[in-house]
Amino acid sequence: MTTKQSASNEQEAIASIKAKLKQIESEQGLDILVEALVNKRKVLLEKELNEAREQVDQLERRIGFLANGANGKIIEKPDFSK
Repeated sequence: MTTKQSASNEQEAIASIKAKLKQIESEQGLDILVEALVNKRKVLLEKELNEAREQVDQLERRIGFLANGANGKIIEKPDFSK
């Protein structure tokens, strides 16, 4: 193998390694992005869940108020302003 061929092979190997490094960095960047999106979605779902729980609590208070009111026993008057 001549010196030119050897240098050319080394340059091709370096170029191949650099391309592989860029691919790895790109995949790592995508992994980071996917993880960030999953975390954001988790936060949004937890917020929705908390809001749904609050609505259930309000409905349970209203039902209790109506049931107790029908028996003539008013224990707690719920806040209907929400």
